[in-house]
Amino acid sequence: MEQGSARDKLAIAGDWATTILQSDIGIGLPSSTDELKPYAVGLVTCLDEAIKGSGSEFDNNETSEWALLCAAMMGHTR
Repeated sequence: MEQGSARDKLAIAGDWATTILQSDIGIGLPSSTDELKPYAVGLVTCLDEAIKGSGSEFDNNETSEWALLCAAMMGHTR
């Protein structure tokens, strides 16, 4: 996940956070983008640690699976 700009990572994580939070297992989508941002920032931080040194890129299927695990660990799922 070391590849890609911080802005790109945050945008991708925001998409993943939106998908996870509004899914059947999610805790619900916040009412504003400002309220969503902490979820996305948390995913970026968690994913940076989870795939550090693995050679994985931020925007791929394997990393999206890590995003779900990170969201669960952070309490964003039921």
